[in-house]
Amino acid sequence: MKKISLLILAAFGLLFAACEETIEPAKPQVNPQEPLMTDGDIVTEPAGVLLQDEVLNLEDYATANIPVVKLISAENLPAGASVNYVLQLSATEDFAKYEKVELATQLNDDSGIYYADSYDWNDAHLELFGNTINVCDAYYRVAVYVTLDGTRYRYNSPDYYAVEGGIEETRMTPAITVEENYYVFGPFVGNNSAATAVVMSRDEEQDRYDNPVYTFQFDVTADQAATGYTLYIVPESARNSSSTTADYYGLGSTSDVLVLGGEPIAVTEEGPYILEFNAETKEYQIKMSPNFLYVVTTQQSDWSKLGVLGTSDYVNYEGMTGIMGYWGLTGQQAYTPTAYMKNPNVEVTTADNGARSGGLLFDNSGEVVNTTNGIPVPGTTQGLFFLKANLQNLTYTGYRCGTLGLVGTINNWGNANDDGSVTPDVALRGSWQTDFFLTWTGTLTVKAGDEWKIRANSAWDVNFGGVAADGQETASFATDGSNVELVMGGANFKAEADGTYNVTVHFHREYKDGTMTPYYMTLTPAQ
Repeated sequence: MKKISLLILAAFGLLFAACEETIEPAKPQVNPQEPLMTDGDIVTEPAGVLLQDEVLNLEDYATANIPVVKLISAENLPAGASVNYVLQLSATEDFAKYEKVELATQLNDDSGIYYADSYDWNDAHLELFGNTINVCDAYYRVAVYVTLDGTRYRYNSPDYYAVEGGIEETRMTPAITVEENYYVFGPFVGNNSAATAVVMSRDEEQDRYDNPVYTFQFDVTADQAATGYTLYIVPESARNSSSTTADYYGLGSTSDVLVLGGEPIAVTEEGPYILEFNAETKEYQIKMSPNFLYVVTTQQSDWSKLGVLGTSDYVNYEGMTGIMGYWGLTGQQAYTPTAYMKNPNVEVTTADNGARSGGLLFDNSGEVVNTTNGIPVPGTTQGLFFLKANLQNLTYTGYRCGTLGLVGTINNWGNANDDGSVTPDVALRGSWQTDFFLTWTGTLTVKAGDEWKIRANSAWDVNFGGVAADGQETASFATDGSNVELVMGGANFKAEADGTYNVTVHFHREYKDGTMTPYYMTLTPAQ
């Protein structure tokens, strides 16, 4: 049995209203969920792109609308009502997130086909998949509506879709092309030839159209700086022996934007650098890019015991360091550097876990770090810190390690025992006298099979484990005084036998032969 139409219901409403002295105007309905008609009254079939097997290239419809569905029949449709469709697109089959595209017939087209605006579809694609130009797997479904007297009603039920399925699609061609690779060459790199230029790096985990930033890290010697360390940036399409300077990016009239055919980029000061190039905007930056950062503090005179922050991307640096008084960061292996990051006199924020964050300011005045230009200790007092610095944003975060302990099955992982008491970590001890907070010692007793780690402040914000062998979840450890590498957040150490050991943890490390030495510990049998 078919449901009574809204026209009849409206007529009843007028009869009842006629019995009243004053007739109030009916309030407009907004998307009621009661179906207007029953299943089978409106018949819809896929059309156009939903019938094709090939990839939908939205660029092919840059000057036309996209055919999506066809209205075959609409029975029992109230007078004055019209059928409408909404295309829902999603990157996942469960439609956890989706974008909507309105469908409409075209003027003077009585074929019954409903079309999507190609630019609306492209906008939906970009929202779902980002800026990539790769082919993407999309899922679609088409909801049906009936519009009557300015109000749109969902046909059949909120869960009914006339057409559902999947489609391969790719976005419209971007206005600016980002090539797969970019290269650099000059007198000191790439043999001064585009054909043998050196490839720049990029974050491979992101699509190049979502993150079009390419980088090149290089060191300039004093001799190279004297003559000028010059570079051109070469798109992959121009990396051949017949290309000319007109095909390379160089300096133009705008200081931070490169242009084709520009003058070569020049660096005239000694030091480590990183060149960043945005292939979409053509903006570039050259920044100091040390392989490591030393932490210098006001109450320390032995630079051989300075804390060292390492990096894997020449932007983010982190490491363990002792800090006493005021401090600064430098890429120079000296206690009195000529250039360093200092206090910019900006507000410092404190996190719930006690970490403190603030800003950094580059300074090359040659002044020694002191109480005036140094950064206040990032915590309540001097001691051992896990320090992070970002040279792109010129910010730091310091987390003070007030205690350092061994925790694991040896003490129920620091959790409450059955009697309600809390088992403390097995404490390690460190001080500035031994090695400026970079060496900690203690004693460990284990049984075969025990697992354990090193952590700060009886919490997991700063913790160290080992390196697990391939196919293993835990790390073994030597007990003969050999170095055992420590890794932030590494695998649990696992004891192979019962024993009591003297443990020494070393947070001193150095940059040698192009690599950073690791943190390590040593274990020897206790006497």
